[in-house]
Amino acid sequence: MSIGTTQGASADITFTTQLSKVAVLGAGGGIGQPLSLLLKLNPRVTELSLFDIRGAPGVAADVGHVNTKSTVCFTTSNIDTGMARADGGSQ
Repeated sequence: MSIGTTQGASADITFTTQLSKVAVLGAGGGIGQPLSLLLKLNPRVTELSLFDIRGAPGVAADVGHVNTKSTVCFTTSNIDTGMARADGGSQ
């Protein structure tokens, strides 16, 4: 947040929003599931990429139903594919 003063007693307030792509490795686990939900609810997260060797499709389906502006994708193939997808590579 930056505040710039103008002439007089008023202040001009400008909010700067930084949007983020986030990857959760181990999204099907006991920590990954609630972490994924909390990240989905964060307004600064625009894309949430979930990875796990099993369980990621179910977590992605559950989290994907939360009504926010962010998108959710998942992968179970390998960590390189999950990181490439989170980084904006091919799907």
